[in-house]
Amino acid sequence: MREPRRIFRSSSTVPRAFARTVFWGGLAIVTAAILTSVPVDLAGHTGTGLAGIKAAPETLIAAPGAVSVIDGDTLRLAGLVVRLRGVQAPRRQDRCQAGDCGTEATLALAAIVRDRQVQCVTQSRDDQGRPVVDCDANGMDVALAMSTHVWTSDWVPAAR
Repeated sequence: MREPRRIFRSSSTVPRAFARTVFWGGLAIVTAAILTSVPVDLAGHTGTGLAGIKAAPETLIAAPGAVSVIDGDTLRLAGLVVRLRGVQAPRRQDRCQAGDCGTEATLALAAIVRDRQVQCVTQSRDDQGRPVVDCDANGMDVALAMSTHVWTSDWVPAAR
């Protein structure tokens, strides 16, 4: 009587152990190459990747009227809350010698971005994980425009 045929018989002449070694070794080399050459930040932050390479900054663009002002240094655009780099404005409830500085700062930022396309480039993240950005509104530097307001001279920031 004939011996039963093996259905899953390999037609390869290369020994299985050698083929497995080559496969797993090659996979390890490719994985190591990817992890050391691509800027990856597993927490989702911009900055340096695993290889110490600076990741490309993220650009956020909002059409005129699509920007919400949260307070004098915080915007919501493209569904994301961002902080303006270089601006430390009073919060909405903060007061100063001139009056209600928080509301003034919020209204000033709203006037700067109103009816303008706003483009922001992520520079880093703050301690709460929000993007810290440089923004311009139709070519006007938003942080520079905010620095010209009166409340900047007589307001002392409280600890955030």
